[in-house]
Amino acid sequence: MSTTKKHTITDAEIDGAIRKGKAYDRTATKITEARYDLQHDMLVAHLSTGAILTMPRSVLPGLKDIAPDDIGDATVGSPGYSIWFDRPDTGIWIDTLLEIAIGPSTRSRAARTLGQSTSPAKAIAVRANGAKGGRPRKKQEAA
Repeated sequence: MSTTKKHTITDAEIDGAIRKGKAYDRTATKITEARYDLQHDMLVAHLSTGAILTMPRSVLPGLKDIAPDDIGDATVGSPGYSIWFDRPDTGIWIDTLLEIAIGPSTRSRAARTLGQSTSPAKAIAVRANGAKGGRPRKKQEAA
């Protein structure tokens, strides 16, 4: 006998999710233009915020091992979250560009800060998990 509760998704929930997605899409940081600058051996990416990222090819996964002359034109992927190069048939996500630009430690600090934030939904979830006995203890390694 299964104790899993089934949840039927309503049309209203689907419509709400679509509205939230569209709202996010209007405000999300996107790549608006990108090009590879052969003379300076750099990727140049213009963002919807007005910022311009310039990064040396040597720090970009998928491009660092490619000869500069073998890199073709950059194309911004729809809806603006990636850059694609037909030659050498590789791409880069905006998340990767931003992590390279700001460093992984900044990203983890931001995640930690967001995880420490509270909301009514988070408080309810914490209480529900606590009522189940809380988080399982980590297994101790045998000495």
